[in-house]
Amino acid sequence: MPPIPPFQKSSRAFWASSIPLLISSAAVEVKADIKVEVVVDLLHEVAFILNDALINVQYIVEHPTDFALTLSDTILSTKEVSFVVGTVIHLLFTVLGLVYAAVGVAAHGVVGPAIAEIGGLVAKLLTVVLALVPGLLALLIPTIISVIPIVYHLSLANVVAVLGLPPLF
Repeated sequence: MPPIPPFQKSSRAFWASSIPLLISSAAVEVKADIKVEVVVDLLHEVAFILNDALINVQYIVEHPTDFALTLSDTILSTKEVSFVVGTVIHLLFTVLGLVYAAVGVAAHGVVGPAIAEIGGLVAKLLTVVLALVPGLLALLIPTIISVIPIVYHLSLANVVAVLGLPPLF
């Protein structure tokens, strides 16, 4: 596989570091008028998408000869897979942390179960993906290190366990 041109490497780093800032800026704008029911519906939609992804990844595990992870007809390396998975995890937990903070303490009892469901699905997905891609965890942790405090804050013990981090309590 040809090496990634320098401009693509720098643009990846730029986007990976800019996503939390962009989300934070957007969250500040909408914080004033949040309808908890809408947030919960959106969180359930995220859970539905993650569940669908889990079904697809489990299919890949059951039929490994039918599959190669590619992007633009190029087979992805473990490092590239870790970048993709890490970026999605980073984005997801950054948003979940912002949502949890933005809805206020009074709504935590309503939003918390939906966030816990998403955490459970992420843990299942990670379990399957980590089994599918040897060596991925070692490359993934540095990519998601900045959202690990959010995972702890949201009490997502199943995600903590899959990542091999110290237990919550």
